[in-house]
Amino acid sequence: VTSLVKSLDEIDLNWRIYNGLIVPGSWSGDDDESFMEEALPRIKEAKETKRPFLGICLGMQILGVMEGGTIEKMYTKRQGIYFVKGWWGETYESHWHSYEVKGDFPEYEIYKTDGIIEAMRLKEHPFFVGTQFHAEYESSKKHPHPILKEFLEVCKHNAAGLHH
Repeated sequence: VTSLVKSLDEIDLNWRIYNGLIVPGSWSGDDDESFMEEALPRIKEAKETKRPFLGICLGMQILGVMEGGTIEKMYTKRQGIYFVKGWWGETYESHWHSYEVKGDFPEYEIYKTDGIIEAMRLKEHPFFVGTQFHAEYESSKKHPHPILKEFLEVCKHNAAGLHH
């Protein structure tokens, strides 16, 4: 979470006042199930109210479960840098996960690498995205990650719309 906050601060110091939801996380043990139970209604609300949402790693896995998919343990932990291609361009992304999202998600644009879902983007929403990778690890002040940058722009616009 520290690297995510640092990355968001480097893009826009005002990000905390914008109207968006980020669900980061990793499979850390006993707390994951209660974390999922707490996050699920917030993610559903963001979907219904068109609030910008970004789910990273566990956040994307919760999104997958919410949409009727499953989370399955991988044969081996997927860790390291992998090439990923999506609406944001072609990038190399940091991965550190033992679980993957499986399922059919017709409402979403799906981006895969080697058959593994890397990102999901809801088609009829300003920004409702889950990523299996950690965009914050590949973001820097000089080169902010395009997904984080887009998320903050949509959140900023969303917050401005609330004040009119």
